[in-house]
Amino acid sequence: MMNRRNENKYFNLHINGLGYLNNIRYIDGPNGSFLTVVIDALSGSIDSPVYVRFDSIVVGDSTIKLINRCRKAVDEDRKVLIGFVLSNPSTDIVTFNSGKSAGESRVRIRTRLINIDWIKVGKETVYKAKKFQSIPSSEEKTLEEKTLQDEGKSQEQHIADNIRLSSSASASSEDKIREAIENLKRTGKKVSKSEVSRMTGISRSQISRRYSDLFEDK
Repeated sequence: MMNRRNENKYFNLHINGLGYLNNIRYIDGPNGSFLTVVIDALSGSIDSPVYVRFDSIVVGDSTIKLINRCRKAVDEDRKVLIGFVLSNPSTDIVTFNSGKSAGESRVRIRTRLINIDWIKVGKETVYKAKKFQSIPSSEEKTLEEKTLQDEGKSQEQHIADNIRLSSSASASSEDKIREAIENLKRTGKKVSKSEVSRMTGISRSQISRRYSDLFEDK
């Protein structure tokens, strides 16, 4: 008599779309470090989209490699747009302990980034999969034209707009840096720009350039 193996079955819930990458970093967990990224996804009218923030864990060797390839461009505040597939969405409440948002509570949407169809840095396509899973290529082309070929805005203005939109859904870089500094002090660890960069995903050069005044030892 043959024994039938018990197999776990799941309902898959996927989110497909496109969005900008922010805050790529590794986080130390009980089972080792893992890669995370913030995706500011576009939603609503193409003429006036809104941004929805997803805090995502990157899974799969190929997806991890692609996100790591984007890290330098993101650290340099360049616009990195991807077509993505997310899975396992869940929510929790985050309360900020320091900075301008101290005492505020916000809903965080947590997901897993499982697939990337294409990547654009500025107006240049740097990666494209053979088969798309996120959105049809015709729709992607229309969105690309609206988000990347607006001749009325300079690249600097695009970056400024993206920073303002991102700040409405998440803590500012200053808040993140202040919180990281407080955590290091609380645990008795040395406060350094390199360690704060590792904890926040904000490049050390950006911290030195914009936030040196937050450090006692400059």
